[in-house]
Amino acid sequence: MDVLFKAVHAKLLTITDLRWVDEDYGQLDVYENPPVTFPCALISVQVPEWVPIKEVAAQPGRAHIILKIGFDTRHNAGNAGTTQIERAMAHFAIIKKITYYLRGMTGSTFRGLERLSTLKTINEVGVKIYTITFSCSMAEAITDPDA
Repeated sequence: MDVLFKAVHAKLLTITDLRWVDEDYGQLDVYENPPVTFPCALISVQVPEWVPIKEVAAQPGRAHIILKIGFDTRHNAGNAGTTQIERAMAHFAIIKKITYYLRGMTGSTFRGLERLSTLKTINEVGVKIYTITFSCSMAEAITDPDA
């Protein structure tokens, strides 16, 4: 999972429109002043389905990469000269870039990143969050972590 996380993180860092790329540990969940710079991308890797194995060195599975893309919409009234439509189009452009950069991505332990869903929410303090879920096949080596 670490190889997949690092590869997605590195690719997102190349998108200059994103001002903050990090692991998702709840930064956008409840904070009045989230500890990020907007727009941000927060990454979570989950593997809800591992294939049972007995005697192989790498266990195959299906990984989900969940990105939370945050936009600060709390102070839009003060953005003179920028309409809500223009801000929305700027948000959509970033989401399209993320999808373009990640779709089909392959690495040493994973292959075939594909987008599954994009959902929009607005948290309690008015931060707009697009949750984009990607999926891919992967295999993780089963080795002694102390070796």
